[in-house]
Amino acid sequence: MQESNATGMRHVVNVNAVIVQNAYVDSVGPLSGAFEVFDPDYCLSAEPDGMVRITVNCSIKGASDPDSTLELTAKQWDCLTVIGYDGTVTSEIARL
Repeated sequence: MQESNATGMRHVVNVNAVIVQNAYVDSVGPLSGAFEVFDPDYCLSAEPDGMVRITVNCSIKGASDPDSTLELTAKQWDCLTVIGYDGTVTSEIARL
């Protein structure tokens, strides 16, 4: 398991966001913080094992794929959806 840290942040106003603790993307993590999501109804998927998969507007630094979305995995009780979030969100992460 690789650790990661936020290398890109941006300020947002009135967006949909999810605040997570101890989330992972592939084998990178743990990640904690606020991430922008496009539509919570379609970006979050609860799994029977108590995990949730969240598609967030974020990228991995230096990735060859220009896709700006990542799929995070977290425990359901470690994430909070916020409609109308104002603040800072993570826009890029790096593997350590």
